[in-house]
Amino acid sequence: MNISFDVNLPPGIEERLRAEAPDLSAAGREAFAIHLFRRGILTHHGLGQTLDLDRFETDALLKHHGVTEQSLRHEDVDADVQSLYAFCPSISDRTRPAGGSPRSEPPFLAGHSPMW
Repeated sequence: MNISFDVNLPPGIEERLRAEAPDLSAAGREAFAIHLFRRGILTHHGLGQTLDLDRFETDALLKHHGVTEQSLRHEDVDADVQSLYAFCPSISDRTRPAGGSPRSEPPFLAGHSPMW
């Protein structure tokens, strides 16, 4: 299957883009494929196939664009922790005061700046 589309750019913008990336078609295909990967539509393997890259080249491309595969956000971790407490209420959590919500800073981090 071959999918193609046109992007109409003002001449000045096209000139600037071509100065940075002479092959705009390849740059557009790469940007679109990375976008699909970030959305979870393409797998790592599918991204490599789309751009004709091996596994290591695909890793390098993702690193170059600051994309980490399956990266978790703080909200994802917090939601997982809340689900765990809801599923297993008997879990003893030393960072949670009795009957309360989690403390803002666990004791092992007291006085340390967070790494994130």
